[in-house]
Amino acid sequence: MGDRIFNMEKGAIYIEHLENQVNYFTTDKVQVVNATPLPPPAETVTPSPARTPPLTPEERTRQGVRDALCAMGRKMQTDEMKDLPRTALWQGVYRVLADRGIVKAEDYAGFGRYINALEVEGMTLADNGKGLSKTDDGVLRRPLAEWDRTKYKGNTKVFDRFYLAATTFDEILTACMKN
Repeated sequence: MGDRIFNMEKGAIYIEHLENQVNYFTTDKVQVVNATPLPPPAETVTPSPARTPPLTPEERTRQGVRDALCAMGRKMQTDEMKDLPRTALWQGVYRVLADRGIVKAEDYAGFGRYINALEVEGMTLADNGKGLSKTDDGVLRRPLAEWDRTKYKGNTKVFDRFYLAATTFDEILTACMKN
């Protein structure tokens, strides 16, 4: 390129072009003579969105359970289930998760911590699931596939509520796990 001297009102600027190295000597009121226009800016490249790594099996399970709990919360607002007691809901959810090995059977506090850690609005356990131990007896202690209304020692309407909660959640969770 070569050396260039620019006229200024006060002082002078000397620019030395040596492989993109520029040295400036003064800064007051510069008047550039025979300036070369800058090239247009390079096209802006939109970076491709970062790909998120695939979910681990545990993360997929947690997401499926979270989605199923959200759907179950909506289902609880329907006429069919609006009168379902919370104990029946949580016994059903617990039984399905225990049957699938997502939570450990008879670890009610662990179940409660798991549910609360999912942070699903309106679907938390105040006592961390410890109250389930009172309802998890007899037929309800067995896997859902073995629940039998005729073997339930208690009011059959109560059994029907527990069964409705468990089977409904099981269907919802199965659908959510497919996605």
